[in-house]
Amino acid sequence: RLNTHNQFLEAQMTFGVAGTVVLLLLLFLPVFFRNRMIYPQALLALISLTVCFLLIESMFNRQWGIMFFLLFVNLLALKNIDDKFAG
Repeated sequence: RLNTHNQFLEAQMTFGVAGTVVLLLLLFLPVFFRNRMIYPQALLALISLTVCFLLIESMFNRQWGIMFFLLFVNLLALKNIDDKFAG
């Protein structure tokens, strides 16, 4: 019932090493594939801001934090969506 106010510690306590690894992959995998993204600099800024916020708050424990992160990562990651539906 206690909150650590750090998402990385929260993932470690709740899900163990596997949860921490999945959280780190969720955050840093888009950075490695940013050359495929439509706005790579904006994605890098979003990920760095999110990592900073996760250090001081358990943002993903609330539904709005999850939706905020997923919405903006998906908006920045979509590339040539018209080409997929055109053909």
